[in-house]
Amino acid sequence: MKLKIFFISAFIVLMSFVFVACFNVNDTGTPDRNDGGEQQAVPEFGFGLSEDGEYAVLTTVYANGAKEITVPSEYQGLPVKEIGYHAFGTCVAVVSVTLPEGTVGIGDYSFSGCMSLQQIVLPDSLETIGSNAFFNCSALEKIELPQSLTSLGKEAFSECVLLESVDLPEGLESVGEYAFSYCKALEKAEISSTVKEIGKEAFIGCESLLEINVDKNNFFYKSVDGNLYDKEGKILYKYAEGKTAKEFSVPEGTEEIVSRALYGSKFESVVVPDSVNKIGKEAFRDCNSLKSITLPFVGEQRDAETNTAFHYIFGIDGSYNTYVPESLTDVVITGGKSVAARAFQFCDGIKRVTLADSITSIGDYAFTDGILEYIDMGNGVTSIGYGAFHSCENLENIVLSAKLLAIGDRVFYDCTSLTELTIPASVITIGRDNVLGCDALESVYFENVNGWRICLVNTFMSQVKSVSAATLSDPQSAMNFWKENTAMYWKRY
Repeated sequence: MKLKIFFISAFIVLMSFVFVACFNVNDTGTPDRNDGGEQQAVPEFGFGLSEDGEYAVLTTVYANGAKEITVPSEYQGLPVKEIGYHAFGTCVAVVSVTLPEGTVGIGDYSFSGCMSLQQIVLPDSLETIGSNAFFNCSALEKIELPQSLTSLGKEAFSECVLLESVDLPEGLESVGEYAFSYCKALEKAEISSTVKEIGKEAFIGCESLLEINVDKNNFFYKSVDGNLYDKEGKILYKYAEGKTAKEFSVPEGTEEIVSRALYGSKFESVVVPDSVNKIGKEAFRDCNSLKSITLPFVGEQRDAETNTAFHYIFGIDGSYNTYVPESLTDVVITGGKSVAARAFQFCDGIKRVTLADSITSIGDYAFTDGILEYIDMGNGVTSIGYGAFHSCENLENIVLSAKLLAIGDRVFYDCTSLTELTIPASVITIGRDNVLGCDALESVYFENVNGWRICLVNTFMSQVKSVSAATLSDPQSAMNFWKENTAMYWKRY
């Protein structure tokens, strides 16, 4: 009898093990039955508690081969309200995720690197999406953001390269910087009336972007021809990179162009009006089709003392390689008072420059070592600094200002293609070594009829020689005389 009871007990225990083995119990407490077919992939979830212990936070997800994941709405009787930092970090093969109603926040990097994720179902309770939450979800083609959403973090959807459109919903107030950066397939962005803040470069690198539309009831932003401006139209925030128009004129009345506002634009010609008084760093970075540009000044601001280089609005690397596009050949400057020292240095592709009459000075080495072929400096320049056109070996023609007073040392040094030069009657002083290395120079026209004094030192206190206007009347003879006396300083009588 005891033996019979033993066998019955053993049989019951054995069957219990078999029964358990046929079930897989996951963290939700819901068994997934195995009926003898292919074993079903079952994700595992890890949870933590909020600081006040009132709700659960999803901290870890192991897909275990599952392609579709539905996050449970409860854990140990507590509602799941947050998706934690990097929670789906290992789910590189997951295709679809559904978050439960009641979820209010998606943490930083929650889905970052989920490169197979094609669909994410967000609940109507969601309020915040953290920084880099969907960074590099490179298979994600669309996203529906709920109207409960109020905040979108930095780089939230950055590098979602297949994302084609985004509709920022009513209720959303802030969009973090770089939020949709480098979403290369993004063609359209709709911005609702409630958006108050869009972080810098939110749409940079969106090379297919054709239009950014803003609800007319938005108090902070507006759209002009599909480009993003502040409500008053005074600040250009973003030019839609996907536009294929060959020309673009910044609207009159615009006062500022922010950093990288025109990044990656495809136009060939751009005109910036005189109303603009500030252009941000690298505003025209990677405008690689640009052939001509018209600007109200050189550098960041009109008549500023810092950030005065032409390449400031394009960028430069640590090795002094600028991002001025190789295609850019023509520059027109319509305003400002000066071209600062070294302003166009390292701008190797620019061939023709026209300066406004308002410009009165050209600084030292302003155009040195370029491939400049022609410059019209207008009628306002009174002084040209040391070596301003030093080694501009392609410079064939230069029109000097009728108001020019002073030509510094070595201004035309090694301008090996310069064939002709006219020195206006207004010029009072000429520095030394100006035509040294100007091997192609054939004629020089001196318009001054009163003659010159020349001296080895610029004090003109001793060893001064007089040169009559008659001596310089013949252009070829004048050129030869100047070359023979290139080490001298010149001063008009």
